[in-house]
Amino acid sequence: MKASSNIVKAVVCAAIFAVLVALAFLVGDSDYHATVVGWAPPIAMLAALALAFGYLQFVKRNLSFSEDTFAQSCQRGNDVQFSVRFSNPTPLFVFKLDAHLVIADAFGNTANTTSTTLTLAPYESQSFGFAMHFDHIGTYEAGLERVVISDFLGLFTVTVPNAKRSSINVTPRLHPVGGIRFSDDALMQASRAAKSVLADSMDYAYSREYVAGDPLKTIHWKLSARADHYMTRLYEQYTNPSVCVVLDFYGPGEGPEQLMTMFDTVVESGLAIADYARSCGFETEMRFCARSGERRVVRRWSPSELPEIVADMPVMSASDEDKAPARDVLTEQMGQGRGQNNLVVCTADLDADMVSLVLAARAHQRAPLLIAIVPTGVVGRERDAYCKPLARLDAVDVPYVVIAHAEELGEVRP
Repeated sequence: MKASSNIVKAVVCAAIFAVLVALAFLVGDSDYHATVVGWAPPIAMLAALALAFGYLQFVKRNLSFSEDTFAQSCQRGNDVQFSVRFSNPTPLFVFKLDAHLVIADAFGNTANTTSTTLTLAPYESQSFGFAMHFDHIGTYEAGLERVVISDFLGLFTVTVPNAKRSSINVTPRLHPVGGIRFSDDALMQASRAAKSVLADSMDYAYSREYVAGDPLKTIHWKLSARADHYMTRLYEQYTNPSVCVVLDFYGPGEGPEQLMTMFDTVVESGLAIADYARSCGFETEMRFCARSGERRVVRRWSPSELPEIVADMPVMSASDEDKAPARDVLTEQMGQGRGQNNLVVCTADLDADMVSLVLAARAHQRAPLLIAIVPTGVVGRERDAYCKPLARLDAVDVPYVVIAHAEELGEVRP
């Protein structure tokens, strides 16, 4: 748009100059053509263009600006106040100055832009304040992006970038949780409940005859030789009255806005449930696969630590390649010999494989809870189709909650 506008201006100036040159040759007699008066209009035009260009370069070299922000972090949904100060130390007027403001989101895209126009008298300094709204969690570059100065003819412009934009940490909002119950069977027993399951790193319990489907590594070879048929070992698994919240950053969203909303919901749902579980007396932890690919476990956090924790989380992805990390974390949790008896999965991945994993958690003597996140804009029959795989959970009484925003957790009924 800017390039085409400059081309139009150049074409218009060239056309005007051509007309003035033609008039200098065509108007008047030969004596007139040979004088400065005959060439005055094209000379005046060239002089004005040169003056405007020189004026612009002079102002660019001397104009200064600085930016301040009144906060380096805020909760999602809040505003941050900025202040920009411009100083014109020259004896020239700055007839038009456009200040362009921007928010660059977690995807590296421009999330929001706005601009304002002002003028500066000779030796004048001027400040103005503005507020920028942050709708999504993450770390953003925000503030003054660039300044565009125009000459007094409005023909030339020059852009001065601002390389020192502010970094703003937008932290999650904490929402109330209602109607969610956790399993506390182990609290009501004098000791930890021991349940026999097939595993490979738990306490040996007893042996029984091999059944098709048992892992080969659990076969008791010496006993099988004596019994003349295969025998398999069974082990004891211990669970404790605690809660593990697994965060899944895969979601079939369309476009950055929808993906960032899903990211907000995953993070805020996980934090809200973990905070609620802790208030109920449960030991609580959050687990997710970090940006680096490493497993991250968060057991305690303070508001000041939230920006660092969120910065370690990957951005929401709609790529099928990013389905695996959360599933691996969940599978790892189910395989632990002494794990949490409550497994909460916050995910927008509601396909048959994820539902099967949640059902497998029940088979591993866990109490699973699925926080099913539906993309914004998915309503009516489309929402029903999106949630169809959850019918398998209804059949075996595995609880789940369907939400589009974390705020909806407070509306859950027991």
